Amino acid sequence: EGWRRRAGRALGFERMGRGGAFAKGGAVKAKLNNAPTAGAKEKKEREQIASAKRADALKLRQEQSGLDQDTRSGGSFKVDSPDRKRSNGSGFETLKMAEMEDEGDVHAGMVNIKRTIAEMDRWPGIVQGYTELGLYTCFVCLYVIVLLMQLDVGPSYAIDTMIRNNLLDQQEKLAAVSTHGDVFAYLLQSFADGQFEGEETEPTGGVLGDMFADKWYNDDPIPADETGYLFGYNRLIGGVQIEQKRGYKGGCAGDSMYSVFYPQCYNNTYITADPPFKYYNETSGQDVFDLTDAEFLKQVEDSKFGDRTLLDDPTGDYYASVRESFEYNYTIQGYRVFLDLAKGTTFNLKKIAQLREMRWLDRQTRDVIIKFTFYNGNFRRFAFAQVSMKFDQGGQFIRFDPESAAVQHLIRGGTSVRTASIKMEPYIVPEDFLRLGLEVVFMIWTFVYVANFARTLIIAAITFKLRDHLNSWMLLDVGNYLCFIMYFVMRVNLMRYVVNNMVEVPTNSYQPVFQIAAAMTRSQLKVNFVNCLLCIFRFFKFYQFQPRLQIVNKTLAASTVNLYHFCVIFFVIFLGFSVIGNIMFGGQYRDFHTIPNAMQALFETLSSGNFDLGPQIGNSLLVYPDNALMGIIFFVSWIFICAMVLLNVFVAILMDSYAAAQEEGQAQAKRVGLEKPQAVGDDIAKAIGILSRSMDPKSWKYTEATLYHALSHLDKTMDDPEDKGFYFKKEKERLEEDKQKIEERLEELDILAEDPQEQLYHPAWNQKSVTLTELAKTLPMVSRGFRSNKPDELAMETVWQSQLLYAPEDDAYVEEDEERDIVTLRTKLTSLIKENAALRNALAEPS
Repeated sequence: EGWRRRAGRALGFERMGRGGAFAKGGAVKAKLNNAPTAGAKEKKEREQIASAKRADALKLRQEQSGLDQDTRSGGSFKVDSPDRKRSNGSGFETLKMAEMEDEGDVHAGMVNIKRTIAEMDRWPGIVQGYTELGLYTCFVCLYVIVLLMQLDVGPSYAIDTMIRNNLLDQQEKLAAVSTHGDVFAYLLQSFADGQFEGEETEPTGGVLGDMFADKWYNDDPIPADETGYLFGYNRLIGGVQIEQKRGYKGGCAGDSMYSVFYPQCYNNTYITADPPFKYYNETSGQDVFDLTDAEFLKQVEDSKFGDRTLLDDPTGDYYASVRESFEYNYTIQGYRVFLDLAKGTTFNLKKIAQLREMRWLDRQTRDVIIKFTFYNGNFRRFAFAQVSMKFDQGGQFIRFDPESAAVQHLIRGGTSVRTASIKMEPYIVPEDFLRLGLEVVFMIWTFVYVANFARTLIIAAITFKLRDHLNSWMLLDVGNYLCFIMYFVMRVNLMRYVVNNMVEVPTNSYQPVFQIAAAMTRSQLKVNFVNCLLCIFRFFKFYQFQPRLQIVNKTLAASTVNLYHFCVIFFVIFLGFSVIGNIMFGGQYRDFHTIPNAMQALFETLSSGNFDLGPQIGNSLLVYPDNALMGIIFFVSWIFICAMVLLNVFVAILMDSYAAAQEEGQAQAKRVGLEKPQAVGDDIAKAIGILSRSMDPKSWKYTEATLYHALSHLDKTMDDPEDKGFYFKKEKERLEEDKQKIEERLEELDILAEDPQEQLYHPAWNQKSVTLTELAKTLPMVSRGFRSNKPDELAMETVWQSQLLYAPEDDAYVEEDEERDIVTLRTKLTSLIKENAALRNALAEPS
């Protein structure tokens, strides 16, 4: 700037007004076609003129103050005095006009100290906010990358699809299992056209036929060293274990008159025979169960079932093959049969056939569980699968229904399939060591976050400022960090377990290592699920520094109270309809079999638009005609109340809160001199500008720190501007009053502008009115009953009170009262002016 001024004086350029080198508002911009610069003398003259204008304005304000003092002390006040009128209002107006002229002439090219300092103070906070948001984004991205590399869901999906669709045939074959006999048919016989088929004496089909296949598709024999392959690439580990959970039987509850007719009842309490305690075995160096306890031996003996004559005969076929399957096994807390892959297909299929002959499944059977594990070398992972079939006390399996799979696990008797992929060698290839490095970096980064968070809380507790940190964001941080710590602990425990329990293959026994590792993996997935949700919610914490990013935060904050009351109303209606659905339709439809199922089914009609519920529960042409009408009423009322009314109320609450958040953002922007809140793009453009200016060769000398210290020094040495907030408040009140009067008058004019002949309630008809006395005189002319008796005006007013409509007393159409009303208004206005002057004088006095 100094260089431009010196060049201008040297070349003799003159200032060209507001369009020259200085732009209005204080930004210094040199035009390319002309670069005139004001001389120091002209600038000094302008400053003198501006100072004179300020002095005149201050003098007028002092006169105003003296006038108010005289008025308050009892001096006379005349509204029509020109001098008094000028002193009453023009002091403030002249000051404002002088400031407006001063803004164009004097402040052009001048720096607003306070606003510049405020913006420089605000910018580091914005930079810090973007830095924290960027670091947390990188942190979450690293967490997601580590999870994806650990789980590697692509191979897991391929294995899971093979098990469900190809091997188990979950959609058709498994869905057809509904009785005890169907379980054996599912294991032994082939399935076609919706039913099991095949010879029962020499079964060659079924799920076990696929698992223990000994021939290729062209009937060529499979070599012994290649047996156990499922669909070419998945090799079975050990064999297949089938477990059974049995319930106790006994007399039916209560003293029923039908006990003789139905003497035995079966409950869902599992039969148990567990050792009472462990003891330390010095030979093995491990804790082992005491299997010699008398009570344990008695329970084992009582838990045996089946035809013991055949099973206990050492010379029979059943003794060596299936006898142990009819005795309780405390290691699995139930009954089991293991099909050894090494024994071959014929032996294992015959073993299952013997179990069917001996009725291994009967009325006491509650659960049937099939477990097996195989290894896929292409993916370098083991896969554990478990098929659970639960009998209910109604006498059948509730069949698998893919359309109701989401709620099936909530129903007693539901069939389910569970799979899990396990890496027993987590770190053997270069990609694994890359994952290990990312895991270590992520763990260190997490503990840095946790240490900083703990340090902040400790300092706050020492300084007695812990209450300032107790908010919802702190609780979210605590939950997020606790989930991370749990995830690390569970991951380390899983790695330790799989490394320390390596399975030697081939094996001739069932290995529970894979089942335990699968359970640990599922637990880890649940923690990661919750943790990912918390990470997403924590992003809103880092949006608070930016006006546009925090719009959702403000919307939720503004709608919290309304949403809370809305949720109370919605939950009452939602729970009520769920209970009604469970009562009316739970006996026929799985979706309403339990209250949680009914809640999920009803919620799906709102969230996913699943409106098939009405025909399902209200079809009078099917098997439940008694509930048809109730189903239709239930469906229509649910859709109307919740889908049409409550959901729109919910949207309206959010829309109002969003509008309020936008208005608040606009108001905050105007307070700092902006037309609208700054966007992310504005902050990026400013950062790029600062970075580009830092590349200037002179930037080392003209740093932001130097500018900030210079402006701070000037801010301390210069006087602060006079507080004129009182005048602005009074002007605002006056304008609001004028606005209200103008709006009311416009509403009146809208009515008065209509044609009275077309509008019977037009105010013009108030001129056509009569008194009760005139009405009383008219009654004898129209009614014979009043010709002999004079009408009573009080009785008329009492009886006809609801029918009579009275005209306003101060109606605008009463011409004779117009002049009188104008005089009255002038009198009121004069008194209000006096009161206003006295009030302003009192408020302007310093305290």
